Amino acid sequence: MLADPTYTLTDSLSVPPIEIRQEGNVESVPVHHIPNARLGKMGRFIIYIFFPALYDREQRKQSQSPNAVGDGYMELLYNHAVREATDLVIPQDLRRNWAATYEDELFRAGPPRNRNERRGQLARLARLHTERIVPGHLFVAWFQEIKRLCGVADELEFARGIFLVVDGKGFKENNLSSHHPPLEALADDEGNLINPHNPRTAAIEAIFENFFVSANFAQGEWYLDIATNISGSIADTGQPVCLFINSDLHPEILHHFTGEPLDECARWVRRHSRGYVRDTVAHISKFAGLHQTFVPCLDNGATKFQAYTTEKAVTYRPDFEKKAIRTSPAMCLQHWDRESKEHFRRLADVYMNASQAHTAAVRFETRIPFSEYPYVHLHISARALRPWLFWVRNTAFWGFKWRRLNANWNVLEEICSAEKARSNFALRRLREVGSLLILLVYMTNALVNRPDDGGSFDEVHDAGCIHEIINGEPVAVVPLGYYTIHSLIFPSREHIDRKLPRVSKMRTISLEKVIYLFATTKDERNDLHVLRLFRNTRKRQGEDIGEEEPWRIAPQMPPRVTYPHTSNKQRVTLSLPGPVPNTLDALLPDEELYEPYSSEEEGHEIREHAPELSRQVARVIYTYPMQIFAKFPNRRNGLGSWCCLTHAQRSNAGFDLFSDASAPSRIFVAWNNFGRDGVRWDSTLTALFPSIQEFEQMGKIQGLSLLSVRKDWNTILAGLSPDGEQRTINVAKDFVSRHWKWLPFYTKKKLWVTGEPAPTRESRQMGPVKGGPWVVFNPRFND
Repeated sequence: MLADPTYTLTDSLSVPPIEIRQEGNVESVPVHHIPNARLGKMGRFIIYIFFPALYDREQRKQSQSPNAVGDGYMELLYNHAVREATDLVIPQDLRRNWAATYEDELFRAGPPRNRNERRGQLARLARLHTERIVPGHLFVAWFQEIKRLCGVADELEFARGIFLVVDGKGFKENNLSSHHPPLEALADDEGNLINPHNPRTAAIEAIFENFFVSANFAQGEWYLDIATNISGSIADTGQPVCLFINSDLHPEILHHFTGEPLDECARWVRRHSRGYVRDTVAHISKFAGLHQTFVPCLDNGATKFQAYTTEKAVTYRPDFEKKAIRTSPAMCLQHWDRESKEHFRRLADVYMNASQAHTAAVRFETRIPFSEYPYVHLHISARALRPWLFWVRNTAFWGFKWRRLNANWNVLEEICSAEKARSNFALRRLREVGSLLILLVYMTNALVNRPDDGGSFDEVHDAGCIHEIINGEPVAVVPLGYYTIHSLIFPSREHIDRKLPRVSKMRTISLEKVIYLFATTKDERNDLHVLRLFRNTRKRQGEDIGEEEPWRIAPQMPPRVTYPHTSNKQRVTLSLPGPVPNTLDALLPDEELYEPYSSEEEGHEIREHAPELSRQVARVIYTYPMQIFAKFPNRRNGLGSWCCLTHAQRSNAGFDLFSDASAPSRIFVAWNNFGRDGVRWDSTLTALFPSIQEFEQMGKIQGLSLLSVRKDWNTILAGLSPDGEQRTINVAKDFVSRHWKWLPFYTKKKLWVTGEPAPTRESRQMGPVKGGPWVVFNPRFND
């Protein structure tokens, strides 16, 4: 009864939607979209309670757990309905351990506070859920009383119309539910069972026994999964073999189990329509199961059909994402030693041992209304069945998986364990190297469950394929019968410490998708995050300085005119309207931006090239003045700005403004002169032109972090080798030091520091009032 999102129904169960009436409107809603919570358990059945009055389509789009019911509602339900119904219906001996209030139960079931307790097994649970018994023969009366109380108590208006959903799991391996398929339909045209004691009916009744009476089931109230399991062995020796579904005959399989016309089934498969999804086994092109959800349901009432093999059971984890033990590009780069040992090595051992212990069988499964179970999944003749299936010896199939895993593992080892080459990695190689790493992980994950598809993964699949020209267009093909990447290029011995294995530039994943697939959160979808992963440098969060009140100053009331007050809380994206002088042409060669490849990789594709490195750096330098002045500090108490320049003049501040040593006296109301100090000048230049590592260490800087030009600077560095990065930084700093005579003094993690300095600071107050921006001068100049 405790609120807990982990015990919330989030699966549609492939059943028809529920009709909800709200304010006179009727809306069909998938059952799992309705807020719900776990109410209890009966054997292998979980009971969920649903609150249709809480359904809000717009709120659902904005909430992180839209179908979870919080403590506030569950407390009202327990205190005003569940507890009262329990006192009325449940005998004293069975209700004595029920909590008096919801808050009392929360206190008892809360997480441990003691450190030793937290280390225990139960510490992983946010809340300790403890069963409270409701006798089966009293359950209906108990729940009816809860519903009655919800209808009369004003506090429980949100609980009007509550209903229950029962979900039973774990019956596939239950001997009670196993039976041979009937030779013919079990019921006559009127729906009456021909033999009430037939094996299928007995198996179904055994599942419901002691919990539910099937004779009381209303039409459309209950749905069942009826399945046919098929295993195989060699006739002469009895040795079991692995069976797989022939994807070429998916239309025939669908036609048999759904009763739909063969042409219609073929159209579903050909167009991937009506919910049809193909589940390839280990990227072997014709070994593929399928699953299909039918909305609306078919004529026989079926809402779902799936055909699959059991080889995924060795890595099946229903509590994991995509229900399998998987890896990712980010995990491989960040923790390769752990991934190699805990994932790849152990998975290889699983595949090595599976040939002796696990034989893949085929399962055809249909979800149907309870009333339809006598008519489906009847006996299939061997003549009809044989064309649907392939068979492979256990050692051949599991050996294929083992060898394919090891091939991927070996290449990933060459990438992820090459520490020296990774430390020299530059973003100009990201498409080729990143595409290879993504493809290897994509192929590895396809061994544990069906290959990822849709969205970004369609591009991943096609990028790795061999291509044929069909009707003048390159088309991804799988000519060898199983998926394999089109190229793999290792660095030569003399480049082993500088370069990583890669694919050909002719077929790579787009840069946008590469960056997206390396990210684990939305904030990591940028090239700097990927660069950190490859170079294996950990991001250190800087101080999170708020921008609500960035300029903490206390000026005195001046006796003269004020200047315009402009907001300093927005990101600055001002840029130069035209070209900049390429003054660094001879100092920064452009080879840093490009990765030369052999002539056989040159194709007809047009690849976007970045502008010259020298022009990129020059544009950053020439853009800095206008963006720095766009973040000029404001004075408090509505006194305007410390700067005499108009908004337009600040937005057009040019390169020469910092070259004029007299500018501070001319453009500032008042300012603080920190003199010609080499250490202060160098620290200010480092803030404007940091290395990637320094950028991460600095974290957020008031004002400076909001300049788009600073992000541009880091993007430039990310595309360079470590040597090229340092050379570019030195050239930029040296150029600025040869031309600029003053800058705002960077200190206190602020671009512009204002106010009155402490007496220990060596500075001179300039102007009629105290305070104003702090300025440092270039020690190279004397004027």
